Amino acid sequence: MVQGQPFDVDLERQRAAATRSYVTPAVITLILYFLLWVPGLVANIVYYIQASNDQALVGRPPDGKGCLTALLIVFIGLPVGIIGLVLVITMIGGIAASVSH
Repeated sequence: MVQGQPFDVDLERQRAAATRSYVTPAVITLILYFLLWVPGLVANIVYYIQASNDQALVGRPPDGKGCLTALLIVFIGLPVGIIGLVLVITMIGGIAASVSH
């Protein structure tokens, strides 16, 4: 900082956000998902919100935000989708069984 120039907090936040990477937090989140699912989910949501805030400051997604998004899809979207599909198939099977009798 040059003497006589004011310290711009917003500019410093933008600089910090521009260099921040979320690749390591994504790897930590992946490990947490395998060890304990709920802490992995919490970490994923927290890191994703931080990455979204950095994206709003800088105007582009930070490194690793795509990894965090993929983790949300794989560890939340797929299980919910599979459970939903199993429920639909079970209901259709139950309806088909009751109609055939």
